[in-house]
Parts: sequence; structure tokens; C-alpha cells
Amino acid sequence: MPTKRHFVDLDEFDSLIRRALARTYSVRDKFDNESDFKFELYHNLHQLKLNGHRLGSKLLGHPTCLLHAEAKAENGNPSKADLLICNPARRNPFNYSAEAVIELKTTLNSRALNAELKKFTGYRDRNIRRLYLIPANRNTLSPTQKSVILEEYPQAARKLVILDRSMIRPRVVKKKTVTDSQSSLIDQISKCIKATLNLYGKSRRQYHGFFWCNHEHEQNRGWTFPVEGDFNAQLYHRLRSKLPRGTVIQTEYRPSSGTNSRVDLFITRPDESIGIEVKMNWDQLRVQPNKAKQEVDAILEKLGAMEVQQANHANFLVVIQGEDGYRLSSNNKAKALQRLRGNGFSLFYYDERRNIPTGPVTT
Repeated sequence: MPTKRHFVDLDEFDSLIRRALARTYSVRDKFDNESDFKFELYHNLHQLKLNGHRLGSKLLGHPTCLLHAEAKAENGNPSKADLLICNPARRNPFNYSAEAVIELKTTLNSRALNAELKKFTGYRDRNIRRLYLIPANRNTLSPTQKSVILEEYPQAARKLVILDRSMIRPRVVKKKTVTDSQSSLIDQISKCIKATLNLYGKSRRQYHGFFWCNHEHEQNRGWTFPVEGDFNAQLYHRLRSKLPRGTVIQTEYRPSSGTNSRVDLFITRPDESIGIEVKMNWDQLRVQPNKAKQEVDAILEKLGAMEVQQANHANFLVVIQGEDGYRLSSNNKAKALQRLRGNGFSLFYYDERRNIPTGPVTT
């Protein structure tokens, strides 16, 4: 049973992650990349309940949920977990106490096992009680390789659980009928983005808001730094839950030509597509003197590359912190918008001054 110190019953969570994996493995026989696997597993975990609480929904009486993505499990340690389970009731100075860490690989081999155990050994926080290591596709570890590596990291090995396709029977879950399927794809995606922006906006504070914060040393700014990957995971869950059958959602998508960069989300139906790029704040889009290729130019390159692939295509740029997350003195928002204006995409952001999600706004 969970204690005051530990919210998570590890036996109960172990059952939940196996259920979520069964659903995730049923989606594809093979995942093309780790990112698609991560967001699909997040989506399936989000819906399950631990101690009566949905993993991805706000815990009653607290500003956040138990499940997070791409988050630092320990302040002061640069390592980030693919997914983690936290105790929202137990706060450290900047985030919440992590209890289980989930690391994902496309293929699990001896090199990956060694790297993840070394990473886990670097955590000093004793509240982190379990490490899950899960491949999307194959586990190529031999018993001998596994045994040799585990002997090198005895303390971390005691907390390690390896799960793979050989241990999990795929379980297909029928998708519920979407009630607003008559709405256009753009309208449906817009609602999902604004609902996710509300998660940030309605529970925002510098360090203990809804989304995880990996920037613990930015205390002088006065605003939070919501993790983009955490935001994207919540957005992916809403898209998977709300969009009709036949919709394909790709993460970390690389257009076929025109750029070497990846787009956060690429959504397709038979005759239309939408690309979504997410940024934390306008500081990330600041125009820097003497820099040949600005970040705004890289975004325009990615958005333009997607447009040539599909005649009926729309681009969305989401800047989570729409008003507070930039330095007024340097006017980063105005400078970035001036450079972006006229390129045919829609902008979404949270307006902290009016306390509402805003968008789509045509630039």
C-alpha cells in the first residue's frame, strides 16, 4: 500500500503499465521511431487509474497529474526520463517527487541497458523506487549480456523491470465513437490544442504548475517553463481520443524533402494534413543578431516543406506562453511575428493577461 512518503503502489502500477503496453503493442507490429512509441504509451497510460485517480488527469486538490513526459526526474541532474510517475502531493523546490521512471528504446540491446543503468545510478533521490526499461520493437539482450551488466550496477538492478513484446499479449481496445466527427479536422485539432493550453494556463505558477519544469535555475524570470514534450504528450492524448478513425498522427515527423528538421506532430486524413510545431515561449524564437539562420527561419522551412506534400494542408504554430514568457524589453514576440507574418499558418497561444487560450490566429 502507498504511504505518506510514497503515493505509488508499485504492484498496482506494474499491472497498469502492462495493460497500457498491451494496448500500445496492439497498435503496430513495429514502431518506426521511439517518439511514436512514447506518445502512444503515454496515451494508453493516461486513461488508466492508480489509487482511483487517472494517471494523466489533475489529482484532486493538486495542480498536476501523476504522469509526465520528457521530465527531469531529479533537480540538478540533467538527465531526462522519457516518462515518469510522480507524487503530486510531495513537492521538491521546483517540481514533484518522482517515484517511477520509464525509459524507452526502439530496440533494447546491451549498450542501451548499460547506458540506462548508469543514468539511473546517477539519481540520488531515494524516492525514485523503480526503473522500467521497455523496447518498442525487439529485445536483443542475451541472458549472459544482461547478467554481466546487472552485476556492474547492483543497486539500480534491484529496481529494474524490463518489459517487452515477448512478455505482453497485445490487447485491442475499441475506440469510442467521436461525437463531433462532423466538425472539420482543423476545428477538431484546434479544440484539442486549446484544451491543452488550458492545462498550462489554469494551473500556471513558476515551479509547481500542471506541466513539468526542467528549468530550475531560471528563478529570476518570474514565470514557468513548461516542458514542450510534456505538453505534446497531453496534446497527443487528446488528438488520439477525439479525432475520428482513419486519422494518422505522426510525432517527430520529418518531411520528405525541403528540410532536415523534424516537426512535432503531423496529422493526416486521406485528403488533408496538418502540421503542428510547439514552442515553449517567444524567447525561443528571438531574432539573434549576426546569426545566419534564425529559429523562425527554421520553422518556416519545416512548415513550407510540409505544404508541398499535400495540396490541402494547414500549419499550426503553438507558443505555450503567449504573453508572459518573453522579455518585454527585447520585444521578442513582436520581432518574431514580424518575421513570420504572411507565411500562411495559424498561431495558438495562452494569453496570461486575459487568462484564455487564443487561436487560431492567422498571421
